[in-house]
Amino acid sequence: MSKSKAEAIREVLSEADFGLTNRQIKDQIRERYGLIVESNEIGNIGGSYRDRLTIAGHSTHLLQKAGDFLRLVGDQRLAIALIRQASHV
Repeated sequence: MSKSKAEAIREVLSEADFGLTNRQIKDQIRERYGLIVESNEIGNIGGSYRDRLTIAGHSTHLLQKAGDFLRLVGDQRLAIALIRQASHV
């Protein structure tokens, strides 16, 4: 079964360092899956390069907690809405 572009981007980001440049991500996806992805597709899924660098600088523990929260909520859009709401409390 072949992977979608989104699945390929998520897989490369989850297995590698979030600090990879868009070019490095594109190259890995092309080599592994034979897919051509654009920078905007990477940004839509993994965030901008600047955001990914920030994420890479956070502790593994904090990222794990964020993943736990997302699994608990079960929906990314709802999780984002809850975080936005909590920031105003």
